[in-house]
Amino acid sequence: MPELNQYKANCNHKFKDIQKMVYAEYKKNGFEEYFNQNGSCGDLTEIGLVSEEIGECLTAIRKHKDLERDYELADIIIRVMNFANRHNISLEGFIIKKNEINKNRELKHGNKEIWFILFFLLISINLFNVLHL
Repeated sequence: MPELNQYKANCNHKFKDIQKMVYAEYKKNGFEEYFNQNGSCGDLTEIGLVSEEIGECLTAIRKHKDLERDYELADIIIRVMNFANRHNISLEGFIIKKNEINKNRELKHGNKEIWFILFFLLISINLFNVLHL
């Protein structure tokens, strides 16, 4: 597996082009048809797979496997992109818009502590694994 640092210097793709490229592979492998046939259950499964990728990323971080962590982060983004593509969502536009909203928020808006967020995330991952979705 090549080091990801090789790609950092040579990546001249725009976000929307990457989103299209990822979606072409997704469609070619039959995932679009599979998730579309299952309606909202397909949506829940597809988003659930994002949490599975997050769990794999957390494991890589815990084991200090940086390259594996980087690939898992890419998997998270790819899964989110594919969900967005199926629903005709321009992630690029919404990321820019959401960043503008976030600029006006105070630090730790809503008094959410990081431990609570991580606890909820871990519970979600475990539930997903128990249900074998």
